[in-house]
Amino acid sequence: HPPYVTPGGGCTQNCSDLRQWLELHNRGAAPVNVAGWSLSKGVTFGLPLTPPVDIPAAVAAIRDTTYDTRVFTLLPHVAGYPFAPGRHCLVAVGLNRPRPFSFSSSPLQQPGFEMAIKRAGVLTEQLFRLRVGDTITISRPLSSRFSLAPGERHLAMVAGGTGITPFMSIIRDAVWRK
Repeated sequence: HPPYVTPGGGCTQNCSDLRQWLELHNRGAAPVNVAGWSLSKGVTFGLPLTPPVDIPAAVAAIRDTTYDTRVFTLLPHVAGYPFAPGRHCLVAVGLNRPRPFSFSSSPLQQPGFEMAIKRAGVLTEQLFRLRVGDTITISRPLSSRFSLAPGERHLAMVAGGTGITPFMSIIRDAVWRK
């Protein structure tokens, strides 16, 4: 592509081509956090702010619930890990790209928390190889908190597959609060 050309300024390279891409090459050995970076001059694009996945968490228990789903009990190595029903966090094992997983336990079920995880990809394969005592890394809790109105008696929730996981957390929290 030619040097910078203003939008609508005579570019002959079909600038609206959706297959165009930009590659950032890190020449160093250490990872670079590009969260929050943005591009300018003819293009408007911001990279999402991804929270750091830097909280160590020990695997305290592993329980098979189906042939392809396990419940992991994790103990974060920080005091007062503040998760709430319906939330999730990013999980990483080794150098794999972090992926979001929902909490399936109530915050009142201490210590730590549970996550029900279905085997479905590279990261989950690594999670399924973990043993009690191993350590993974997690982010702080993410997303808005789902909450039930005090005294709520009738509730309908609809989910498919592992989409039920945040509902498990909400229901368990309601039961623990009774």
